[in-house]
Amino acid sequence: MAASEPNTQSAGALPEGDLDTHNQQHPQHAPDQIHLYNTTTRRVEPFEPIEPNTVKLYVCGISTSGPPHVGHGRSYVVFDVLRRVLEHAGYNVQHVQNFTDIEEPIVRRAKERGIEPIQYAREMEQAYFDAMDRLDVLQADAFPRVTDYMDTIIEATQTLENHECAYAIDDGVAFRVCDIQGFGELLGRDPMEAIVSTVTKDQINGRENPFDFVLWRNRDDVGITWETPWGEGRPGWHTECAVMATDLLGDTIDIHGGGQDLIFPHHESERAIARCLTNTDFVRYWVHNGLVRLGEDKMSKSLRNTVPLNEAINEHGPATIRTAYLLEPYRETIEWTPKLLDTAHDTTQTLHEAYHDATPGEPSTPLQRLLQNTINALRNDLNTPHALTTLQTLATDHKHEPGAKTALHEALTLLGLANLPPFNEETPNDENA
Repeated sequence: MAASEPNTQSAGALPEGDLDTHNQQHPQHAPDQIHLYNTTTRRVEPFEPIEPNTVKLYVCGISTSGPPHVGHGRSYVVFDVLRRVLEHAGYNVQHVQNFTDIEEPIVRRAKERGIEPIQYAREMEQAYFDAMDRLDVLQADAFPRVTDYMDTIIEATQTLENHECAYAIDDGVAFRVCDIQGFGELLGRDPMEAIVSTVTKDQINGRENPFDFVLWRNRDDVGITWETPWGEGRPGWHTECAVMATDLLGDTIDIHGGGQDLIFPHHESERAIARCLTNTDFVRYWVHNGLVRLGEDKMSKSLRNTVPLNEAINEHGPATIRTAYLLEPYRETIEWTPKLLDTAHDTTQTLHEAYHDATPGEPSTPLQRLLQNTINALRNDLNTPHALTTLQTLATDHKHEPGAKTALHEALTLLGLANLPPFNEETPNDENA
């Protein structure tokens, strides 16, 4: 889909019926087995969806407070590969990814530009689509926006209060954490150890416990608020995703993804909200990608240490950027360095040269084994480093065997590289294939 025409679901509306828009090309048979690391259990587990052949996938999207940087790019490339692997294995993936389109930095930056906050947010949404299109990241079925869900978020907050999971505080509504069994499981330790020492008396504002988090905050310091029974204000970050995910995908979803920096407090709190709203488990598999660091710190807009994604693509090319994200295990932190980009460039060149010279046709038995090894690596908790190593062996040692081009194309498609330059300059079906 062209960047100038973003997904029509970006406003948050869904088509009639369900999200069954993918995998129509797959035969009707049981999908192949996939294993994923589950943050909750801290181990790699066989993936078993709620509904046979269907995967409900929710990925935390960006705040539209600025254009995407290379840290964002890694997360969405990782979950793009996961989606490709799931679909290749035979699953129908129903994919939802949100936009946080109202918060203080958005309003502040819009004011600096002399435009309305919503206009600024829409421009940043387009910047996201532009960058992801350049990396061939498949678009989600729906991109719900917080501003389109405000009535539902307010209603959910009232429901939480009615269930006594929430209570009024000096400037809004807080969530009563102590009533939620298992709070802290994603974090892996008692949340009191993580946050109580950092909460000052001035920040408590009537909360029963310092680790109770804010669902709704009454404030007008940036001039954009919604009227509620508790006053005029805006929702808390955690409430937004819990409401959008359960509304679009149901009370329990198969996979919830995002960066490791979201595990606590965002995903832990989101999980607690959903549990109180639905009285059931929110997510079966929590999957988190590692961060991207510049020096000692994670890449973050708030730290002002970001590398704009489009600038990186302009300088190095989309295939090199995408390969850089895949060189290390997806759960590990990576350092954004010239060495990483040089390795990614060399890997991309090796694969492209082999793809250009490879022999077409039906893959030979040795090639089929190498291709299957590549596929198996990706199905084993997205082991992209092993997949790339196997693929380079195929490229360097077997490119002249019958069917090498076909095998390379299938593997490159799974990694999301086949439609990027220089690979997309030729196809396995051209006159040389």
